[in-house]
Amino acid sequence: MRIRNFRLSIKLRIALLYAIIFSFILIVLNASVLYGLKYYLIYQAFSDIQNQSDVIMEKLKEIDGVVGNIDKDLLFASSTGENMYFKITDMHGNIVYRSSSHMIDIPYDKNLNSLTKIERDETHIVYLNRKYVEGGSVLYVQVAENLKSQYFFLKLLFLLMAISDAIGVLVSFFAGYFITGRALKPVDYMVREVHTIDEKKLNKRLNVNGNNDELSKLAMTFNNMLDRLEDYFKRQNAFISNVSHELRTPLSVLKGYIELIDRWGKDNKDVLEESISALKKEEQDMEILIERLLMLARGDNKALEVNKKKSIYMN
Repeated sequence: MRIRNFRLSIKLRIALLYAIIFSFILIVLNASVLYGLKYYLIYQAFSDIQNQSDVIMEKLKEIDGVVGNIDKDLLFASSTGENMYFKITDMHGNIVYRSSSHMIDIPYDKNLNSLTKIERDETHIVYLNRKYVEGGSVLYVQVAENLKSQYFFLKLLFLLMAISDAIGVLVSFFAGYFITGRALKPVDYMVREVHTIDEKKLNKRLNVNGNNDELSKLAMTFNNMLDRLEDYFKRQNAFISNVSHELRTPLSVLKGYIELIDRWGKDNKDVLEESISALKKEEQDMEILIERLLMLARGDNKALEVNKKKSIYMN
């Protein structure tokens, strides 16, 4: 039962709404940034391995594809970038040369000239296989790059964004609560003032502040309602006063004739008949008076319908 009767205040509901909207915007923006940065880093890695493979292919052309009695490390050492790995394989699958760093084994003769990405659990690798054919030499060149540093950066950035998002949501909640409280302060004032108004203080009015905004319009609406109530009570008091005045005279007459009958009407037939006739007349006059008073009451309540008709008199 307590849970059903639990109601959130307007300030708290608006503050929660601010926090939800702000958190949604942050999530969308941060997700867009993360995904955009992720695909940029992957694109940059593809560009790097494409450039590195071009360098290796140029060096193979310089030696006519013969990787033999030469200092291979001296020839290819400058071709290896950070977190990058490459190997050269002959047509039989024998490794002619590979860099000192080592990654997972990737088929060298698959997906030729196609930039490819491998994702396995925590392993994120991009690679490019190319085929070198010159004279009788057939070689396969494979260049790959490990994206562990890039993904570590993305995870760190995600963690920082999550922390900043949590702080931002809390700040937006408390800021929304504070701002809403300031904005609704005139409402609290109006509630307190209206609670103090009763039938003895109908002349009291709310202070109208602001530049014709919603709260000032609400205050003016309350004041207009109080004007109507005050006018209604004034007309009601005037009506009661008029009724009391109009009924006092016939009641005095009735009282006088009743006393006359009580004293002399029992034994004097003329006095009795005169008194009864006067009482009937006063009763009829009171009926007419009461009917008129009721008509006035309906007019005060704006329940009286007036039917207007245009009459044409012919001479």
